Amino acid sequence: MNNYDVREGVTEIYKFAFFNCGYLQSVSLPTGCTDIGSHAFRNCTNLENISFPKSLTYIGGHCFENCTSLENISLSDLSGSIGEAAFKNCSSLKEVHIPVSIPSIKDYTFYNCTSLEYMYRCCPKKIGTSAFENCSSLKRLDIGSDLKDLGDTAFKGCTSLQTIGSIMDLTSISSGAFYNCSSLENFENNNIKNVYSSAFYDCKKLKIKLNEDLESIGSYAFHGCIEATLKLYKPIPMGRFPFGLGEDSWCKSILVPYYNRDVKYEVNKRGYPDSRIHEYVN
Repeated sequence: MNNYDVREGVTEIYKFAFFNCGYLQSVSLPTGCTDIGSHAFRNCTNLENISFPKSLTYIGGHCFENCTSLENISLSDLSGSIGEAAFKNCSSLKEVHIPVSIPSIKDYTFYNCTSLEYMYRCCPKKIGTSAFENCSSLKRLDIGSDLKDLGDTAFKGCTSLQTIGSIMDLTSISSGAFYNCSSLENFENNNIKNVYSSAFYDCKKLKIKLNEDLESIGSYAFHGCIEATLKLYKPIPMGRFPFGLGEDSWCKSILVPYYNRDVKYEVNKRGYPDSRIHEYVN
């Protein structure tokens, strides 16, 4: 069974319906089909094409996990939600169209989709844990300004990622969120209050402006950000080695206020060399 047209009148694809169908290459779902259950097409390693009807409202968790031949997905008419790890390990997937109506991209949704290059404009309020981890070909992600919750390691290992669009409502960068995003150059957000541990670890090209209301910086948050010049405004809680551990991983420089020596003291105490700390006057 290489090609399969689901008969008219079917409104739901049940859980595990095509699980481990290794010879399946193409599937057409009928008009009126609304739900695809969890694990429905998991491990269909030769599945290349699937056509979704406009009636589709739900894609279950792990639905297309390990569909390593699937290249393009258009969900522009999807009106409901996508379950966690739905496209995990779809290593040939290159393009995804997700409608702006999707409220969240759940945990591990596109984990290890190593060929994924573009995610066309979407406006999630939440991106879950490791949602795009190891999407090493992802260059651009057009995210609307509604994003308020970013999960741990959400973009870890996205080594080709250069820009993620405007995310001005986001107030915290979670642990390891951009870990080893070595191509990420500019990060624009003036509302960040907390940068958690290893958030920008090894973002070698990163240039970022920190918020005057910044409240904390976690351990190794900017480790390896060798092009970054960070401006601090006041003493804040900091973890271990937030600006790098050793000469090869230190931030380019740290700017501290001339009138507040406590800031310089806190930076020094975290293992950052005095020679790279520069004072400024407002």
